[in-house]
Amino acid sequence: MTAALLLRRTVTATLALSALALGACDRAATAPEVAPDVVIAEMIMVDDGGTAIFSHIDHWHGFPVVPASGSVSLQKYFVARGTSADDHDMPSRDQWFTLADKARDIRVVVTIQDTTLARWTGDRVNGRLEGRGRRGASSMTVRVLRNNTTLKEFPPLSFTVR
Repeated sequence: MTAALLLRRTVTATLALSALALGACDRAATAPEVAPDVVIAEMIMVDDGGTAIFSHIDHWHGFPVVPASGSVSLQKYFVARGTSADDHDMPSRDQWFTLADKARDIRVVVTIQDTTLARWTGDRVNGRLEGRGRRGASSMTVRVLRNNTTLKEFPPLSFTVR
């Protein structure tokens, strides 16, 4: 085999591998947030009184209010398809689903910014925001994980303790 033929084969193989790698990278960048049995675009939380709070791309519509020495229950729902940036209506109820019947390795993690003000307990379907005795405001982050991989992270959600 001549040096020129060997060089041509090496360059061809390198270009083919580069094209495959770029194609895989492009697919990963545009892939939806999906697990084998769940696609999540937005989240809805419904409190004890039936008030719904919902995420919309980079913000939330509504916020939880919790008594300073009390708590509020929040049921968690999700939708697979979000609305457009100009559509600020809550997703229709027929689109909502819970994680109750989804794979057991999918969980919801809620982190409170100011843990002296409130604390969170709950599972992937229901949660409880508990006031810790003083009034104020803070925020929480909500992430949906499959094992240790983040499937979806929602924008920070503000809440008030009264």
